[in-house]
Order: sequence, then structure tokens, then C-alpha cells
Amino acid sequence: MVEMIEERSAGPLPEDPDWERTIPVRLRPAARLSPGQRQVIEVDYGMVDGKAVLELRVAMLFLFLRRLGLDRGDGLVEVAN
Repeated sequence: MVEMIEERSAGPLPEDPDWERTIPVRLRPAARLSPGQRQVIEVDYGMVDGKAVLELRVAMLFLFLRRLGLDRGDGLVEVAN
């Protein structure tokens, strides 16, 4: 037997300032790389003058840093800001 459930409005969603706010994250090739390796990274990441700027939601910053290995300090790129 199927029971009917009355639909109710969940109401307005609470504001999430970390989701609404974005910040620029500036990347550059890791300083420990050789000049040739840095050039390869610049091309791979579409960097201009050795830098790439990405706009990220504050709420996603932790995941972004972790995904690129920037939280470990042994990645191919590093945060410049």
C-alpha cells in the first residue's frame, strides 16, 4: 500500500557566504623545477608570463588545493598569492 505524504515547502535556503564569494588564485610553476620544466608547466596550464589566475569559490578552495597537490608542497605548480 502506498502512503500519501503531504508536500511541504522547505522554506528559503540559508545564505552561504563561502559559496557566494570568489577569490583569485594565482598559480606559477614550482620554484624547484628547472627552467625547461617550468616552460612545460606554463604551456600545460596555459600560463601567461609564468602565471595563471583562476577565480574559485571560497568553499571549493580546499578541494582545489588538495586536487592539485598544492597542500603537500611537492606539486608541479604553487600558489603565488
